[in-house]
Amino acid sequence: MAFAQELRRILIAVGASDADMFKGMMRFDASISLREKGAKDLNPRSEIKNLNSFKALEKALKYEEKRLRKEWEKNGGPLPRDITVGWMDEEEKTKMLREKETADDYRYFPEPDIPPLTFTKEDIENIRKELPALPQERKKQYMDLGLDEALAVQLIDQPELRRIFDAVYKKTNDAKRS
Repeated sequence: MAFAQELRRILIAVGASDADMFKGMMRFDASISLREKGAKDLNPRSEIKNLNSFKALEKALKYEEKRLRKEWEKNGGPLPRDITVGWMDEEEKTKMLREKETADDYRYFPEPDIPPLTFTKEDIENIRKELPALPQERKKQYMDLGLDEALAVQLIDQPELRRIFDAVYKKTNDAKRS
């Protein structure tokens, strides 16, 4: 969950997306598999497609974990192969969509209209310098101004509110009153 939330914050921070999940600008696919404690090999996974909120992500993973545990107990082991399921929000359960194909079945091929891109170390460094502060750095900056963590996170999560705060702070140099 924390990873998904931080990914959303980063996409917003760098201007890659507004990542408004209510408008369908961002969705998640989540994979889960079970293995016995201490086992090193991964077992086949269940991939949950097109989750449109953090709440759905959390509920779907919890549901699918319980479902996979029941399957394991019933069949004496993990899934026989990877599967794809969909999350049914209203019913709060997953629905089998299909068994997963192998990578070969997807027949991946390079996009013919996009040439390969190459970057020098200098190119990468120049791009890095132009990037805005990432959420963790911005959070620290706000907290260094005396804001509590909850308010700092709220400013990071709400770009419009952050822009207003930053503009007022720039004029007043007073974080508490901004």
